[in-house]
Amino acid sequence: MSETSPQTSRGAAQPAGSDARFPRWLLVLGVPIVAVLLVAFFVFLQFPFDRFSEILAGQTGAALGADVTIGGLDPTLTVGGPGFVARDVQIRWPGGERATVAAASLRPAWSTSWLGGSPSFLLDAESDIGGVAGQVTVGAAPGFDGRFTGVDLDRLPLERFAQGAALDGALDLDADLEWRDGAPVGEVDFLARDGSVATSQLPFALPYDELRGRIEFGDDGALTLEGVALEGPMISAQLEGGTQAAPSVWIAPLELDIHLQVSDRNLQPTLRSAGLRLAPDGSAELKVRGSLSAPIVR
Repeated sequence: MSETSPQTSRGAAQPAGSDARFPRWLLVLGVPIVAVLLVAFFVFLQFPFDRFSEILAGQTGAALGADVTIGGLDPTLTVGGPGFVARDVQIRWPGGERATVAAASLRPAWSTSWLGGSPSFLLDAESDIGGVAGQVTVGAAPGFDGRFTGVDLDRLPLERFAQGAALDGALDLDADLEWRDGAPVGEVDFLARDGSVATSQLPFALPYDELRGRIEFGDDGALTLEGVALEGPMISAQLEGGTQAAPSVWIAPLELDIHLQVSDRNLQPTLRSAGLRLAPDGSAELKVRGSLSAPIVR
């Protein structure tokens, strides 16, 4: 008869399912962590969303130069953690232009801005004029770092930026901006496609294939254009310059140089009759002075 070793006897005496038991260290660490998460979750559910929506709407409106209202904020859980959904966001500009965002998703962003009293949120939204995704900072130092896609230029209040001008097309834009004393500081890279541009000096709108470049907003209020170019089947143009420092960009002295090339020979007589001084090869050098609110073309 074979003898049973002590080790075998002790192994057989172990309760069934003992391999599924949690290590004691895991229980010691896990229970407090779960408790903290549960407390944080219930605190999140009691967050004063109505009051926060007023703050969010006010700062968004100030950044856009528009009146913004938020129908409501609802708490939600996402893969990245707890967040909320802003419903029925209405944007109204002074000129009557409007935009509607049915729902915008926001959740807290991992950012050191929270330590300075400026909460940051990750935003993802689609509106009836385009989409937006990026990081929004509210509070003492509001800002935005993200991307706009497929924006309908015809729906934006561009008349505020250049009186007598009209621009349409589909715009993609990368922005890294913060607002100081109500004015933007930072840079914007943009690319617009398949649109047209019109001014009060032109008899009709001119189509373009691409309009691209960068706009830099200085902390002194100055605005600088970099690499701005328009390419189209009838004309092409390169723009250099910007505005000088001033309390408001609308009244800031404007210094803009435009190199224009009219490739459509049938268009050249029309532009000459409109007062544009074209060289025999269809080129022109324009200087725009005055201000954005009252530009003077020379």
